[in-house]
Amino acid sequence: MARLLHAQFSIVPVRSHLRIVLALSATLMLSACAGSQTPFDGLAGDQQPAHPEASLANGSAEQAKEYWATAYARNPRDEQAAIAFARVLKAEGSKDKALSLLQQATMYNPDSKPIASEYGRLALDFGQIDLAEKLIIRAEDASHPDWKLVSARGAIAAKRGDPKTARGFFEHALELAPNEPSVMNNLALTYALDGDARKAESMLKRAAEAGGDTTKVRQNLALVLGVQGRFEEAKQIAETDIAKDKAAANVAYLQKMVKATPVQLAKAPAGSDLGVEVEPAVVKAVAPAQAVDAGWAGTISE
Repeated sequence: MARLLHAQFSIVPVRSHLRIVLALSATLMLSACAGSQTPFDGLAGDQQPAHPEASLANGSAEQAKEYWATAYARNPRDEQAAIAFARVLKAEGSKDKALSLLQQATMYNPDSKPIASEYGRLALDFGQIDLAEKLIIRAEDASHPDWKLVSARGAIAAKRGDPKTARGFFEHALELAPNEPSVMNNLALTYALDGDARKAESMLKRAAEAGGDTTKVRQNLALVLGVQGRFEEAKQIAETDIAKDKAAANVAYLQKMVKATPVQLAKAPAGSDLGVEVEPAVVKAVAPAQAVDAGWAGTISE
C-alpha cells in the first residue's frame, strides 16, 4: 500500500522508496566494527579479546598485533590466539586476512563454538550468507544465548528479504542486550522497510542516545527523515559527520527520489532523469536490481 510521505510530494510505493533509503545508507554509513559495512550489522558490538596483552585499550594496536601474531604463529590450532588475532586484524581493517585465518582455524577446531561465531559473523559481513548461517547456527547455545549471534540471524533474514523474521531476531537480541545501539539501529531499519518511518525515526534516536557507532545511526536517521520529506532536518544531521557539500548532494538526490514516479526511479541509475549529480557509489547503490541486496546486509553490523 502506498503512503503519502509529505503533502507536496507524489505518492510512491513506500517499499520502493525505503529500499532506496537502505541502499543509500549502505554507501554512506561507517562501520561499527572496522571496514565498510551496510546497515544490517552482523558484527556490531564485537568486543576485543579479554586477555590484557590483546586489548587495544591497554596498549597500542601494533603491540596487540605483535603479541597475537606471535601466539598464533607458535600454535595455529590455539582457539584463543586465532580469535584474538582475527579480531586485531579486523580492527586494523584487514578483514580479508581475518577471514582466511578463521577459515583455517575452523578446520583445526571444527567443534569450536567461539570460532564458529567469529567466522560466521565475519562471513556475513562478506555477504557469504549460506556459510554464515551454517556457522552461526553451529555456534548457538540455547542455554546461553548470545545477542550478537541472535542479531546476526536477524541480519541473515533481512538480507534474504524477510523483514518480519528479521525483526523477531532483532527484538530478541534487544531483550538480551537492552539499549544495544547496533541492534536498535537494525531493528529501526526493519520498521523503515515496512513503511513505518516514524517508528524507525524513534528507534534511531534511541540508538543515538545509547552511543555506539553514532555516525552510522545519525546517517540512517538522516535518511529516514529524508524519506518523510523532512529534508532540512536530514541535511543538518548528515552534516554532523560528512562534508556539507556531500550531505547536501545526498539529501538533494534523496529529495528527487521521494518526488519521483516509479518509472523515474527505475531509470535513476542512468543518472539523467533525476537531475542531481552524486558520487558514483551512490548511483550504483540504488540500481533496482541491487537495491535489496545492497540494503540488507550483515554489516547495519553485520
